[in-house]
Amino acid sequence: MALKFTQFFTVAATAILLCNNALAQVNKFVDSTSGSDANTGNSWAAAYKTFDKALDEANAATSIKTISVAKGTYYPGDRLLTDRNTAFAILRSDLKIYGGYPAGGGTRDIAGQPVVLSGDSGDIGKWHHY
Repeated sequence: MALKFTQFFTVAATAILLCNNALAQVNKFVDSTSGSDANTGNSWAAAYKTFDKALDEANAATSIKTISVAKGTYYPGDRLLTDRNTAFAILRSDLKIYGGYPAGGGTRDIAGQPVVLSGDSGDIGKWHHY
């Protein structure tokens, strides 16, 4: 009887740990067409408008493991840039960024739903000469 209780407890504890791990891994969503940075970013319906917002949150919270980005061109926003290479600084190695989603979410198609992270800030076209 004690062995069955131990086996049950081990299975239950493992299930709880797996659930907690799955809950701890957060995905953020970005959609320049219908998103708002006042949203939570936790679903396509509550997507952020700017990639900046999602990236800032992901750099601050290691529980955010993935950023899903809808088609469009994303700019650095209000950041004052003197170096276009710092426009979208990814400060961790375990963050995955997936683009190619249609506006509002759906099936990923990287060729048909391109995402561009532009280094232009303020003066659009300023950084077009490489």
